[in-house]
Amino acid sequence: MFLGSGSTAATALKLHRQFIGIEQINSQMNLILRRMVNVINGDQTGISKGVDWQGGSSFVYAELMEKNQGYLKDLQTAENMAELMVVYTRMKSNADIDFRVDLAKFEEEIEKFNSLDGRKKELIRILDKNQLYYNYGNIDDENVRDLITDTDYQFNKAFYKKDGE
Repeated sequence: MFLGSGSTAATALKLHRQFIGIEQINSQMNLILRRMVNVINGDQTGISKGVDWQGGSSFVYAELMEKNQGYLKDLQTAENMAELMVVYTRMKSNADIDFRVDLAKFEEEIEKFNSLDGRKKELIRILDKNQLYYNYGNIDDENVRDLITDTDYQFNKAFYKKDGE
């Protein structure tokens, strides 16, 4: 479910349902996390009286590990051409670029975009949007494994464990 204000998640928790909630807005996550803690502590709003909610339960909070999303944020917050080009230099060595982009041709044409916003749009355009975050399927890849802690690795293995493993 999309979390929004957390009402549906709070209700699911009070009904002892399993759920996965998704949210993209950081400020909303702070609100939702406080709300979930309040529910666990016995919050009496919503359906609480109807289900005789006394508190308790638990939830797991996790974030996706950024891949191209980090470059996207850096491009969006760059305040001048120099900062923008530093991000682009990093992108060339580590980012996943859209496979349809001919980087040699792009390099020849990038100077045509002489406004900050124009160049930002072009640099954002070439990022592979399917690779904004690391996929669990790549967790054992040596390059990915070097980026995460042993604790995060073990958590992911336990979280995604298939029946019988």
